[in-house]
Amino acid sequence: MATVVHGLQLLPAMPRWLLAPLCALAMRGAQGREMMALFGTLPREAAAIGAIPREPSRYADVRCPTLLLVGGKSPAFLSRAADLLQGALPDARRVVIDGVSHNAPDQQAPARVAEQLAAFFADARAVPAQLPSCAR
Repeated sequence: MATVVHGLQLLPAMPRWLLAPLCALAMRGAQGREMMALFGTLPREAAAIGAIPREPSRYADVRCPTLLLVGGKSPAFLSRAADLLQGALPDARRVVIDGVSHNAPDQQAPARVAEQLAAFFADARAVPAQLPSCAR
């Protein structure tokens, strides 16, 4: 668990000798048991993610407006991915939600995420009927 947390940069940098007991403590409660039960899916998820082409130009043909939401405290690799996608997607809008991490939609700021989604879908550019190329 500590290796995964460290590798995904889910917490501020700290030595593994400190991270391992903190992860063990976090796994003691009901939420920790639920997380450990889901850990068995990690190898398949990692394989699926590994199979995704990493060349951003692959997405240049996407013509639909795209919203890229990034938490201001998200791991650096997620922010870099959003930067690359914004550069590759012809109609991308990148929004940083300050003060939250990758867990904003479900744990930290669901209302702020919903607000950004509502604004995006309310924008006339985001209505697929007005953009026939999106229907492909």
